Amino acid sequence: MMIWNASSPDGTYLTLSSDQDWHIRIWRADNLPDERLGRYNGKVVSPENLKQLVPHWGSLEWQPRTKGIGQSEMTRANDGDFRIALVTLVTKESCRLTEEQIVREFRECMADTERQFLQS
Repeated sequence: MMIWNASSPDGTYLTLSSDQDWHIRIWRADNLPDERLGRYNGKVVSPENLKQLVPHWGSLEWQPRTKGIGQSEMTRANDGDFRIALVTLVTKESCRLTEEQIVREFRECMADTERQFLQS
């Protein structure tokens, strides 16, 4: 099962990182702090935790990749009160995954939990 290390210093956004070539960033659509984001700061987050914030993860409509902050690019989607972005760093040394590959990896990570639950 995929797990992410979480960072949410002031509750305005949540960054989830792992050993993948991309990371997840979640924030409120109105950019205000949210205790649901802040409670994960410094913790390990599973797909089950993420599903509480992004319940429609399997049917999100992903927007085309755009330039992010610094040397990053992101693919974004909206789910209720929250926005979610799959962020990649773009450097000469980095593996350049396509937008479709990143979304597929995200969905596979999220679906693994459901498969494990059904098998037990």
